Amino acid sequence: MSPTPARINPFRPTFGVSPTILAGRDSLLESFRLGLAEGPGSPFRALLISGARGMGKTVMLNEFEDAAAEQGWVKLRAYPDRTMLDTLINTTLPEAIRDQAGPSSKRMISGVSIPGLGQVTSVADPDHSHPAPTLISRLRELSTLLRQRGVGILITLDELQSADIDQLHELATAVQDLLRDDFDIALVAAGLPEGIGKLLQHEGTTFIRRAERIHLGEVNQRDAVAMFAETTTAGGRHIDEEAANLAATISVGYPYSMQLTGSLAWARATLDRTDHI
Repeated sequence: MSPTPARINPFRPTFGVSPTILAGRDSLLESFRLGLAEGPGSPFRALLISGARGMGKTVMLNEFEDAAAEQGWVKLRAYPDRTMLDTLINTTLPEAIRDQAGPSSKRMISGVSIPGLGQVTSVADPDHSHPAPTLISRLRELSTLLRQRGVGILITLDELQSADIDQLHELATAVQDLLRDDFDIALVAAGLPEGIGKLLQHEGTTFIRRAERIHLGEVNQRDAVAMFAETTTAGGRHIDEEAANLAATISVGYPYSMQLTGSLAWARATLDRTDHI
């Protein structure tokens, strides 16, 4: 049997990596897109995603980020540790502000020639006499720049159950403050159901508690079968209906298991030198 050309495996059984074909989440993604277009009053501007491990929570955050970027929004990632706010205030947001403000924001007058006085040199300190930045002030500065283009900020936070309560409270307060003034900003957080439940019992999580809840469950058989067929085709191979149904049954609707099952089947076809899975 002559060898077939090597083909890249289109299945991605790695936690947090977006699949080639997203299965069973189209309606959620469309609702989020509409929420961004709808305006600051949309309930889909504050989302809380829960689900067991392997259900695709991080993948959904990736998809929401991509959807926001397609509409011109700036995406910022917050990380659930004790440096979350410091990183946002002193690194993530300043970088985003510089990107949006452009080169002109970095110019400083170093010298000017005045007739009769000659050369006068002055170096401007852009931070001189300015109060220390806060999360709210940084978000407002970036939002003001983005408002000129009719777009906003998306903040995503994964592993919500690991977040520090005080840090989370300050993040939620800042987002709520901007929403009250009709800035375009959205917050999407994801985590494990048990951890989220415990977290929301604490004071200071009221805003998160009121967020729109999304629970990611198993992907149904029909959507799973379609995913196996479409992903295999995208990779340049073929899978018949019986094999696709078997793969969907084996993976029991878990997105991670679906990718793992498909990846192993693809590898088997590679070893067998066939274009059929």
